[in-house]
Amino acid sequence: MLAGEYAVLRGGSSLASTIDQKLTIQVRNTSPSGKIEVSSSLWDELIYLDTSSEENHNEPLLESTAICSKRFNLNQAAVSVDDGLKIQHGVGSSSALRFGVLLGFQSLYGNSDLNAPTNAGDRWDIARECYLMQKNFQKHASGYDIATQNIGGLVVMKPLTSETDTWPGIITRLSGREKSLNKLITTYVSEVGAATKPLVNDVLDWLDSNQLWNTLNTFSENLISGFIDAIDKPDSKEVLNSLIVMVKEHRDFFKSAPSFPVEVLNTLKNLDGFDESWTFKTTGAGGKDAILIIGSKPCEQLNKSLESIGWVKSSYKFSPLKTSVSSSQEAVH
Repeated sequence: MLAGEYAVLRGGSSLASTIDQKLTIQVRNTSPSGKIEVSSSLWDELIYLDTSSEENHNEPLLESTAICSKRFNLNQAAVSVDDGLKIQHGVGSSSALRFGVLLGFQSLYGNSDLNAPTNAGDRWDIARECYLMQKNFQKHASGYDIATQNIGGLVVMKPLTSETDTWPGIITRLSGREKSLNKLITTYVSEVGAATKPLVNDVLDWLDSNQLWNTLNTFSENLISGFIDAIDKPDSKEVLNSLIVMVKEHRDFFKSAPSFPVEVLNTLKNLDGFDESWTFKTTGAGGKDAILIIGSKPCEQLNKSLESIGWVKSSYKFSPLKTSVSSSQEAVH
């Protein structure tokens, strides 16, 4: 998420991009045990799934596998996840996990090529189901992450209404901007991460109690326009300066929000060029999710300053990659 966090939950736009790293979900129609097996590179042990257990609703991978197993009347299957993303870096999503599981089962048992343009509608139907699952699980969700990963690249999403049957609203893919985007933005991550569900609830309560939604939407829409302008005009100092002003206004707005990373701001604000040739912005839920350094390329002083408080420059790059399905006789990835 580059811009539009929280605002997108109340009808505002979002600007988000896929990156060049991924998780791989493999679905097999048989398992060594003859049961439904679920494993993840993040877990210590294999789980034999009881599809009727209420506990499945507390874990996105188990819930998604249970839903698909019931849908296709399965007694055995094997689902495994190889996650190339660190959860605490704030660049993945449980929605992405759900989407991958449902695409895998549909491709394997529904006999459809979900990469084919003619089946784009089927992919959006699955994406919408994942959005509803995530909204039920987390209470608050916009589905921007699912929409972005479905088509890949830099994506603007504008919800039409609060009704779920109109989701995802208006989707615009801004093609061919990856080079400019990677020049403009550098991502830093922490090893702590943000607990999304409680953090989102706290920030929403803050926005509601202070009646800040209209102000947020104004800042957010301006910032999205500013980002797109800077991406499309990468050599314009005037456009970059304007974007830096917008980022500062947006950041100042969120400074009093729960879990705003004050330590990051206090560390960066005295460095050369801060809020002049470069700036920083929180992203996603906020807190200790990934942060964006926007503008001139980070210097050694900036890297050392962030490392001293637990933040490191990531290797992630913005990319046009989208969710894809590959299949064989045994598995779907």
